[in-house]
Amino acid sequence: MSNAHTFIEDFNPFTDDVADFLLRCRNEYNEHYGKWMQTSYLDTEDPYIEVDIRTGEWSENEDMVVAMLRNTYISAMFYYSWKRGGQHVFHFTPNLASMWNAALSNK
Repeated sequence: MSNAHTFIEDFNPFTDDVADFLLRCRNEYNEHYGKWMQTSYLDTEDPYIEVDIRTGEWSENEDMVVAMLRNTYISAMFYYSWKRGGQHVFHFTPNLASMWNAALSNK
């Protein structure tokens, strides 16, 4: 595993911006060999950003998914599904950091 993905393993949704994190991940993802499909469902009761990753069995893309799954926050809170062949779906809660900070400031 490359040290290039340490920012993924260090991601904390309570302090880091989800949109910035996903943009950085997508910029490092190799879409020539895999697919990164991102859809926002923000006008729902429980808003989320769906990230559907298809690795194309490309090792760099697989490394990114492994780094995401090593992050306890991502694997426990946002990992939605996996299908054989390298499809991984995540549902990220947008603005979790700002909601968390607002809740803490109300105490």
